[in-house]
Order: sequence, then structure tokens, then C-alpha cells
Amino acid sequence: GRVPSSFIPNPTGAPMARAEDSLEISALTIAKLLVKHNRAPELAEVMTLFGDGWIDNGDGTYSCNGTQSAGTQMERNVTMLGDEQLLLGFELLERAAGDVTFTITGSTGAEIPNAAEVGPYSGLQIAPSSGNRQFRFTGSTDFVGKIGKITVKNVTMPTRYVQEVIDLNPSANWDNPAPNVFRRTGSDGWQSTSFVGATDRVGTTARVRGRIKRLAGGAKSNAVNLYFRNEANDNNDPEVILWAATNPEVWLEFDVVKLLRTGGQGVLWFDSNGSDFEIELYEVSTVIQDLTLFMEGLMRYADMGVNPEIRSLAWENGGEFIRQQINSVESRTGRPSFLQSAASVSASVSGGPENDLLPGPSTEFRFASYHSNGAINAGSNGVVFTAKTDPTEIPYMVGTPIKFATKGIVTVAKFGLILGASGDDLLAELVR
Repeated sequence: GRVPSSFIPNPTGAPMARAEDSLEISALTIAKLLVKHNRAPELAEVMTLFGDGWIDNGDGTYSCNGTQSAGTQMERNVTMLGDEQLLLGFELLERAAGDVTFTITGSTGAEIPNAAEVGPYSGLQIAPSSGNRQFRFTGSTDFVGKIGKITVKNVTMPTRYVQEVIDLNPSANWDNPAPNVFRRTGSDGWQSTSFVGATDRVGTTARVRGRIKRLAGGAKSNAVNLYFRNEANDNNDPEVILWAATNPEVWLEFDVVKLLRTGGQGVLWFDSNGSDFEIELYEVSTVIQDLTLFMEGLMRYADMGVNPEIRSLAWENGGEFIRQQINSVESRTGRPSFLQSAASVSASVSGGPENDLLPGPSTEFRFASYHSNGAINAGSNGVVFTAKTDPTEIPYMVGTPIKFATKGIVTVAKFGLILGASGDDLLAELVR
């Protein structure tokens, strides 16, 4: 936008300073979009540990009655987190007194502190890399109220998987009710199944994604634990991937990359504890991470022979970044340039002399660029440039805002962030 101002006489014609406004899309807003796009599964499920004063209402809501002592908490122990950005949320449904804080033990980043007004709350936190972890609510000594709609989800860049039907070799007594779905019922103790049975893949890695749930109505209602056999196969000792939920009919997702052993096989183990359970498995052949950015508006600049002359968009996270800008060095009068950097690999595309913008008080522009773990390309004012295939990873922008006009004066008329999409055809449609 523009900063409104009154006319100021300037008889000398000398340049004058002006107020500059700032505009950005917050990291929290972007995190919510990423979680929705990736259909991220819930990590919180239900709270399981209750200090004095906390009550499980049995309907996904929890109350605190004011009898708690200082620091009394309600929490749930969790596994398989580490240095991951998490989106936390809950709703304070009722409040008579005091406040409550939602956090993760050992985490960094902004917790959700001192919720003292009825309504929804959300925030971003980084899970601790090691040690015990709990999702934890802490009420003040006088907190009386009810909370619900608890959500904890992992935030990642937009991700698509090219999945293949897995070559599964289950042991006896497994049912196969649907493609890639396997069911085990009526058995206590350990069950195993091997996958990827190709001898020419010994020593390579396989990425397996899937989900597991305990079935309702079985003879027992214990948790089902999922493991992966030790890669060195020493004594067949397994290592934990995750612990399945105790709640029936609740899917838990997993994603694992492991070295294949003798015969090119990987082995999953399930400690069913007598419960019936079901798994769905796929081998991942390709992971695609991509997004497209589009912006249209006006620029105000003079050709000062610098780079960047205008930086219309900056999405930055330390040494990783995505940028849209123009360059006016030497003969360039405003050449559109689009850059990304990830995993110490930088790549950029730009137009030629015929694509240069012309300096002035209201220079029109229409930019679009896509960024992925395999390529970068862009277009400007009706022209799509030539893609570069240098990138090996998409920049990791989780937890950082998208900022506009970090250098220069820009009026933004339209902006688009398209998750999970890229390609020259899309660029052509956006900049035509």
C-alpha cells in the first residue's frame, strides 16, 4: 500500500525523504496454510496425564476447577519429535478466573502464554531435539475454565509423494482387504512383515510411508507398537519408529528411510499386545516439494545502477531464501531477477535486455516464479524465462514471514502463494 500524505511544496526539486510502510505475511499464517495443504496429521490426540484440579470431560474438552496447586499441569507424553516446527492450537471455551499456557517441554520459540480471554489461540514452536517431551497445559493457581480443540501438527514445506505399490511379504495369517492395506487379528505378541524383496537393492535405501491404527472390537485394547528391525540385523534387535495410539480407529502416520539388508529387504515389526490392527504401506519413489509466487503492481524507481534496485519480495531464513527483484547495474534499466538458495546451492533466473522494465514513478510489473527441490524458473510481463535445474532442495522457509518491498517503493495490487504447484505453463498463465 501507500502511505497517505499531504502535498508539500518543494521549489528546489531536491529529493525528499518519505515515510515507508511495511507489509508481510506472518510466519503463523504461512504455517497454517502449509499444515492445511499437507493435510498434516494430529500429534496431540488426547491428553493423558492430569494434575490435581484437571478433569477429562470425555468429549475432547478438559476443565480445571480451581483446586490445583501452583504449577499443576495437564500433559501428554510424545515421541518422534526433534528440531521440527510445530503448529500448536487450542480454544479457551470457558473462563471464570485465571489463565492457562500451552507449551512443549524443552522447546524453543514462542509458546502460547497466558490465555485469559475466551477464544482460539495458536502459535509456533520448535520441538526439542532430544529428551522427554510433553505437550503441556499449565494453569495459574486461580485458573477456572475449560479448553478444547487441541491441535499439534508438524509444519513442513509443501510436499507431494510419488508412491508405488509396495512389494510386501507378510507372514501367515495377514489379511489384505484393500490394495496396500494389511490387517492382523486374533494374535498376541510380535508380528513381522518384510517389504521391498528385490535382491538387487541390497545396501540401498528405501523410503516407506504409511499409517497404522488399532481396530475397535478386538479381544484386547492395548496399544500396538511399530518398530523397524536393526539395520545391521544384530540379533534381530528392533528400533522404535513410533508408538501407536491406544484409541481405536485413529490412524497414525509414519515416514521412514532405512538401509535394505540381505535380500534387499526391510522388516517391520509390530508388538500387538493382543490387539487387532491394520496398516497401509507405500514405498516412495519421488518426493516433490514446490510452490509458486505471483505478484502484480507498481514500482517507483530511478535507474541508480545498483542490484537490487528494487526488492519486491523477500522470504528469508538465515542462508536460505527466495527473492524477487530488479537489477539496474550497467546497461540494465530494471531487469527482473528471481533467486533461491537452499542447502548451500544457489540458483537464479532473469530476463534479457528485452525484458527490462523502464524506470519511472509508476512502472507496472507482473512477476511469477516457481521454486522446488529440482528447479527454479520465473516469468515477467508476459514472458517466461528458461528454467535452471541446479536446486536439490527447496528453501526451508517454515517459521519465517514473506516480506514485501524490503528495498524500494512498491504498490502491491495482487499477490498469490500457490503451494504444491509449479511449471512453465503455470507461469505463463500468471504473467500473461
